Amino acid sequence: MEEECKIQKEELRQANGRNAESASESYVGQLKQCPNCSSRIKKNEGCDHMTCRCGHQFCWICMNEWDKPHKSSCSFYV
Repeated sequence: MEEECKIQKEELRQANGRNAESASESYVGQLKQCPNCSSRIKKNEGCDHMTCRCGHQFCWICMNEWDKPHKSSCSFYV
């Protein structure tokens, strides 16, 4: 009985570690880097016109400068 408890505790500890790692990977996947200063940015709502803390303005979708032509794959491409 005691050995079974140790095994179950270890399995639970390992499962919790995998869940935390998965959540961390998911969060990092939501981040992008500013094309100007490389600061990490997370967009949680609003439009795709981003302004970094360094003042650089860019498109969240294609990462081009906001006032320059967007990439052809971007929904703002004209």
